[in-house]
This record gives sequence, C-alpha cells and structure tokens, in this order.
Amino acid sequence: MSGPFPTQVVANNTLLSRFLPTDEVSLDQLEWKPLATVAELLPRELLELRDETDPEHRQWLEERLKAARRWADQRTHDDRRHAEEAAGRGVPDDGLRGEERRKADTDDEVLALPHHHAALPQESALRRYLGVYLGIGAAVLLVALGVIYYQPVNPVKVGVMPVQPLCSKAAASGVNWSGCDKQGALLRGVDLAGGNLDYADLSHAVLSGSRLDHASLVGTNLSAADLTNVSMRNADLSNADLSAANMESVNLTGTVLDHAIWVDGRVCAEGSLGQCR
Repeated sequence: MSGPFPTQVVANNTLLSRFLPTDEVSLDQLEWKPLATVAELLPRELLELRDETDPEHRQWLEERLKAARRWADQRTHDDRRHAEEAAGRGVPDDGLRGEERRKADTDDEVLALPHHHAALPQESALRRYLGVYLGIGAAVLLVALGVIYYQPVNPVKVGVMPVQPLCSKAAASGVNWSGCDKQGALLRGVDLAGGNLDYADLSHAVLSGSRLDHASLVGTNLSAADLTNVSMRNADLSNADLSAANMESVNLTGTVLDHAIWVDGRVCAEGSLGQCR
C-alpha cells in the first residue's frame, strides 16, 4: 500500500499510467474500490473520453488526452532536472532542512562511532570470514528474489486523503454530498454527474431532467423521489432505496442496482445491471 496522496496527485499519476484503472483506492483506508470506479480521482480528459460516443468528437478528445499526457510528462522531467541541478550545486536532496539535517548528521555520526572503534581489532576477522558472509548474503538474496518472483500479483492500493462532504455547496458535477440531508430538495434539471451522493437522503426530492451519469449513490435514500427523465448511465445505486420513486423515462444504461430496493418494494438481486432482477 502507498499513500496517502492528494486527489490531484492520483489524477496526474493515472494520466501518466503510473496508477492503473484496476489499482484499488480508498478515501477512508477501510473500503477499497478500483480506481476506474471513482470518478473524482480520474483526470477530466479520461472521463470525457469515456463518455463520448460521437466518433469525430471522440477523436478530438483523444488528441487532447495525448497533449495532456505530454504536458504532465514534461512537468515530471522538468522537476527531475531541477532536482539534478540542485544536487550539482551541492544542495542536499533528501528532504531535510536546517535543524533536521544537522540532527540527522549528528545521529549518523553517533551511530557510526562504535563501528569505527570496533573496526580495528576485528579487521583480520572480517577478512577471514568475508567469503562466508558473501555466501550467506547471496543465499538470502536468492530466496528474497524467489519470493518476489513467485508471489501473486495484486493491484496497488493507494491511500487517498479523505474528502469531506460539502452539503451546503450548490449542485454541480462531481459534488460531494455524501451523507447529506437533501430531503424534498428541488433539483430539477441539475448536473450531478460524477458526484458522490452515497447515503444521502433525497427522499421526496425533485430531480426530474437531471444528470447523474457516473455518480455514486450507494445506500442513497431516493424513496418517493421524482426521477422522471433522469440520466443515470453507469451510476452505482447499490443498496439504494427507490421505493415509490417516479422512474418514468429514466436512463439506467450500465447502472448498478445490486441489492437496491425497487419502486415496488422488491430487492434487486446481485448482478443487477441496467434493470432490477
């Protein structure tokens, strides 16, 4: 596991393919999800390309994605060059400054003193057993390489700094309303695509004509909500409550409905995609 990282760092590393869509991420270090399912951590260029169906516009988005990758890669090279130039001027590049560096240098010297004193009487013994030490070290190295080579390959887990919900923020794409009380809210025709509405209370809310594509609505209360003409393409409604909701003309293409409570009170089966099974 590595991290935690700010969300922008995760997005940049995803853009440069240093983080893969199958790598797992977590906002709380407890629940892990594949990176590809957390829209707020993905670069905007990747999200727009993933949603685009028009071939001509898709080709333009692909070129923009390439340009974004070149720009991010150039920034990485520039940062590395600046670090090398600093090293050439004798500037330490170990992240320590001032009192921290002096303390680290002092600690190293103190720790080294016993070794310096013991080196003189033991010099001949070290030479005598040098071959033995090298043999043991080589054996340990071979065993370690064998363990690394044959161990199963697992996705990288990346810790992410938790993002606090902003319940007072206005409706917008990518908004974080997780756990917020929006009961009876008038949200007609708003864009909440890619937003985090997990476990929010949207019961009796008016969402007609709104866009919730790629949004996360895990455990969200949508009972008796007006969802007419709402687009929920590729959204996650696992364990959501849709009882008595108005679902007329709702676009559920690719929508996850595992264990969701349907409008008639049925509980959707595991693997329900696009429709309640």
